[in-house]
Amino acid sequence: MARKGYKHLNLGTKRLYNPNEFVDNNNVKWENVILWEVLEIGEHQKIKLTFVSTNSKNLQGIRFAFDTGGGYMEIEGKKYPQLYIFEDVGLGKPVYIDCYSKTGLLSMYNIFDRGPGTDAIPGGIRSQTGCFGMILKKYNNILEYHCNCTGLKTDFNELIFTIEFVE
Repeated sequence: MARKGYKHLNLGTKRLYNPNEFVDNNNVKWENVILWEVLEIGEHQKIKLTFVSTNSKNLQGIRFAFDTGGGYMEIEGKKYPQLYIFEDVGLGKPVYIDCYSKTGLLSMYNIFDRGPGTDAIPGGIRSQTGCFGMILKKYNNILEYHCNCTGLKTDFNELIFTIEFVE
């Protein structure tokens, strides 16, 4: 379901780009930084998620959901309307997700968990702020995402994961 106050963005219907300017360590501007990804999957698609690497003090992860029209995801026989999957499932260990969508659109974006927090810094899951974004690299039927969640000067290595469409 689209978030209140963001209806004009048509969340979950198309890819959204982060409007902020990201640069690498040589001050070269990054282009096409994805804030909110929407994958076209049809009514049913099995995907393989693999966490490749992480470089962050916070627990990194991905949020998956059907933000328009409904649907569910299934992992090992359990059904979920949305999923938060974190790197602690194991680097290099694939997670297979059966996706069933009424509209054929699956939303996805990077998140992190600060844990319980402290008096000075609140804990919990964070996403979709000005520094969040993903750079997409495509290799045949594999989508590789390089993620950032802190700072606009970045090499997009806080989390790297792949999505593969399984027959």
